[in-house]
Amino acid sequence: MNKLLTRFKASEHGGEYLMRFISAWLCSLILILPFRPISKVFDKEYAGEAPYLLLIIFFAVFYGLLTVLRFIPKLRDMKTDCAALLISTAQFTVAYAAVMFREKGTNIDFFLGVVLFIALAVWYTVGKQRIRLPKFSKKCWIAVLALSAVFMLVFTALAMSLRYYKLSTPAFDFGIFAQMFENMKDGLGPVTTVERNYELSHFAVHFSPAYYLMLPFYMLFPHPVTLQILQGIFVTSGIIPVFLIARKYGFSLIHSSLFSAIYALYPAFTGGCSYDIHENCMLPAFLLWLIWAVEREKTLPMLVFALLTLLVKEDAAVYVAVIGLYLILSDRSEKTRALGAVIFGAACVYFFAVCAYLNNSGLGIMEWRYKDYMYRGGALITSIVVTAFTNPGYILSNLFTGEKLTFTVQTLGVLGGIPLVSRKIARYILLIPFVLVNLMPTYPYQHSIYFQYVFGSCVLVIWLFIMNMSELSYNRARCFTVFSLIACAVMFLSTMTGYLNNFYDNDYEAHGAVISYLEQLPDNENESITANTFFVPSLYKQKELYTINDRDVPTDESAPLADIVLLDRRNAKFETNYNYFTSLGMKEVTIEDERVACLVCRLEL
Repeated sequence: MNKLLTRFKASEHGGEYLMRFISAWLCSLILILPFRPISKVFDKEYAGEAPYLLLIIFFAVFYGLLTVLRFIPKLRDMKTDCAALLISTAQFTVAYAAVMFREKGTNIDFFLGVVLFIALAVWYTVGKQRIRLPKFSKKCWIAVLALSAVFMLVFTALAMSLRYYKLSTPAFDFGIFAQMFENMKDGLGPVTTVERNYELSHFAVHFSPAYYLMLPFYMLFPHPVTLQILQGIFVTSGIIPVFLIARKYGFSLIHSSLFSAIYALYPAFTGGCSYDIHENCMLPAFLLWLIWAVEREKTLPMLVFALLTLLVKEDAAVYVAVIGLYLILSDRSEKTRALGAVIFGAACVYFFAVCAYLNNSGLGIMEWRYKDYMYRGGALITSIVVTAFTNPGYILSNLFTGEKLTFTVQTLGVLGGIPLVSRKIARYILLIPFVLVNLMPTYPYQHSIYFQYVFGSCVLVIWLFIMNMSELSYNRARCFTVFSLIACAVMFLSTMTGYLNNFYDNDYEAHGAVISYLEQLPDNENESITANTFFVPSLYKQKELYTINDRDVPTDESAPLADIVLLDRRNAKFETNYNYFTSLGMKEVTIEDERVACLVCRLEL
């Protein structure tokens, strides 16, 4: 008995018992979730109704199993209690994050509540106890890359494709691009009538010649779903250059593959695909390959990927210019700094040239998104520069308000703040797009992980993460990698679980019938069609297509008159729109298929 008490009192072994207790407790909490008698876990009544007997039984089983493992000779030196604590912590936080999303929707409350717990578990098990992966797992880096790619494609390509078949893709912006690509296929150029309800080149709104890189694939498979799949492939392909960049900084094969896993779980990259295809989806691939070329000092690939990035969109020049400026001021080789000067100069010239084109021949750049920084009589760029130098406090006071603070936690917090910590001051230049594109604008979508504006700036955040991690000691780098992996998984499930709804459609027969009906329109090539937003993408073959911008009082501008009007009976403004169009002399036409008729109201003159 005395020997047993001595063993228990020893700090090391006492720690083992505590880790075993916590591990068994956390695993038990996960297992009782399906047996809970009330629907909500995040509710004060749950504690009073929890299945206590099951909790005790599961706890006893797990504690007993973990104890038995300590007596197996081959496992005695593997620190099974440490491993169990880390694994159970990851499982508990991930499982409860999914439950939190189901009960309360997107939020960071749970993440903020468990982040310290995750950090302590990682510090103790990976940092202090220095647990390591089994030897065989070090050869599994290819499997990690493959699983990361498959996981990401499921959410960025498959889930978004199924969104189309649920009639959940709106006119803005998927309907625009569905019609635009069909016109490009037919040799009409990037023309769309949906974007402003009159015939217009999309390049008058955003200058995006890179779309032509997708055109050959669309011509092989001419359907809107092709665009969703291409977006997923472009974003997911960033896994490869992330791995190669990490290898350049000396990380092992398995450690580098974990950086790719972090990329796959990083909420912003999957979230940026939420509202269907946009030109920005090409930024992760092009920018990461540009960064790889920079790290490898490969001149031609650097110039090629800098050019491809510029062709994505007018504001993509910001990312290229920032990378160039960073290289100029960095301590890299003379050759790299010279190439940095080249791409910086080219990006600046290109940006101002394209802005001039949009202002003179297009609809102008969207400077209203920075209206809070434009003083009376000032132009966009000069206003921002002058304000930054004369009144930086004003800018700083606007960077972390409300949703912007949440966005910062979702993008930098999940990486342990590592992108913000470096001994090399030039690296902080790479945070300029994060501030300029995401935190400064008043446009709410630009500081949301659910929109495409995150792709470019978050690529640079990932680059900073890898570079700054390489400056840490080996053990600290391991700790922050494991922490970021778990934190990204928790945040992913706290924000992206809603994607799973795309895999289930309780009215798939009606939706399928409606899509088939819409895709075979128009009956006559010369007919024009006006439709509600969720019908527009399926009408991609229609050359003269308009969308109804729901208003309390419809007008010819918000609801253009056409030969055929297709109203969505699910739309909140259905009665208003129906009365408006019938007052103009349109009459309802009977649709024979009842599955279609229950959702679609067809009006004709």
